[in-house]
Amino acid sequence: MSDSAAKTWLSSHKNQVPALDSFHQKVLETLKRKTTSLSDLADIISLDPGMSIALFEKMNVKRNGKKQPRLDSVHSILGLMGIPAVTHFINQFQTLQNSGLSKDIRQAYHQLMSRNFHLMHQSAQFIELQGMANTHEIEAAALLHNTAEIYACLFDIAQYKKYQQACLPNNLAAETAEFIFGFNFSELGHLLSHQLHLPDLAREAQQQSKNTSRKGRTLRIVAEITQQAETGWDHDAFTQSLQLGSDYLDYPVSSLRKKVLSTALKAALDFPIADVFPAIANAILLPTKEKPQPKLTSAPLKAPVSAPAPAIKKQTLTSSNLSFSDRVKSLIRLQNTTQAGIIDLLLKELAEELQLSRIVLMLLSKNSDVLSTRFSKGIDTQSPLLKLQIKVSQGGLIKNLITKPQSLWVKPANFKKYETLLPGSFRASCQSDNFFLMSLFISERPIGMIFCDSTKQLDETLYKAFKSRLSLTAKALTFLSQRAKKVS
Repeated sequence: MSDSAAKTWLSSHKNQVPALDSFHQKVLETLKRKTTSLSDLADIISLDPGMSIALFEKMNVKRNGKKQPRLDSVHSILGLMGIPAVTHFINQFQTLQNSGLSKDIRQAYHQLMSRNFHLMHQSAQFIELQGMANTHEIEAAALLHNTAEIYACLFDIAQYKKYQQACLPNNLAAETAEFIFGFNFSELGHLLSHQLHLPDLAREAQQQSKNTSRKGRTLRIVAEITQQAETGWDHDAFTQSLQLGSDYLDYPVSSLRKKVLSTALKAALDFPIADVFPAIANAILLPTKEKPQPKLTSAPLKAPVSAPAPAIKKQTLTSSNLSFSDRVKSLIRLQNTTQAGIIDLLLKELAEELQLSRIVLMLLSKNSDVLSTRFSKGIDTQSPLLKLQIKVSQGGLIKNLITKPQSLWVKPANFKKYETLLPGSFRASCQSDNFFLMSLFISERPIGMIFCDSTKQLDETLYKAFKSRLSLTAKALTFLSQRAKKVS
């Protein structure tokens, strides 16, 4: 029944997969070099599903796989074509940007391609852990493993978005796809692999048969791991997928997890497109508690802040072994990390690791004369802290704190000393005599101030931890600001 549903769906959704603009442009630039080789061109084209699928469909259509074995890699195909034919192929090939597909579709496809890139990196590692060489055949099969999902994303975005929303952690992707589309992606992928004349290993990896070869089985396991990593690294489905890989490789699961995390980071750093939320970011981000939290409100920081990359749904994580410093360092290595992303990481650290109850980040206005609440954690929706505005000229103690990076711990023992120096609107809004304050800077420019308090006892150790987190955050924000200036 689902096979029939897949055929029916494909009959009205089959189209040519466009090339990713970054890879297409790189091929064009490579063609201009006098020393360009077919191998150089194949190395780039083999990273792009659209161009690869078109080549396999074009060159394998008359091969039956027996008397005439199907070509199994882009490298073998280009060897038969020659540079003039490749040049013509590239020049007439449509790119994603020029395809007429909407911005939402392009963005969703970029996110899917980030997972594809991750899958290719992880499959190379899994193959090498088995003492095998990561051949062009294996690379091609890994690249094409998500062909069905590629078609759904590009040519049926409404249903694909429903699938993404329903495919939460611990939900089986195959069952979710069947519920939304009437078929699972393995069935559609198997159908597409025949219609598009894809290589034998790519076809085999789509099958669920126990008789699949070791290479095909490896690709299926890796595909499952990378898909589960998109929604987190500690939920049950990911843990089970990792354990399956550990059992299959006969490799300690803790050691495999480290290798998988390291490879995920490398895949994110190598991926050339910025507007994605790479899987490794879910491991870098701190735990999200299950109880609803007030939504963050945001406004531009003092230094230019680009909008956060659209993130897929993130799920609850348990505490990571990485320190806050390590998480920040890992996050700023990613080219698409924004200042807002660093701020979000800080707020989660203060709320969930330091156990501070109320956290408010007040940012300076463009002319630096007003501090207003822009980010918060643990604040009731009716709290006046959410609408707090302080005129810096009338800020007293606040005005002094914002002149340079410095902090203050107001506590019952010294509250009387500072009470009259605090703005009345601030005292009325926070209604506390025990809290931390610290100014936040990007380079030498103040951008705002953090307020935190806790229902638990504040102490010197917590105060030092609070200051160190904000100091590190200021360094990260400064780094991102300087990097953005260099790029522009």
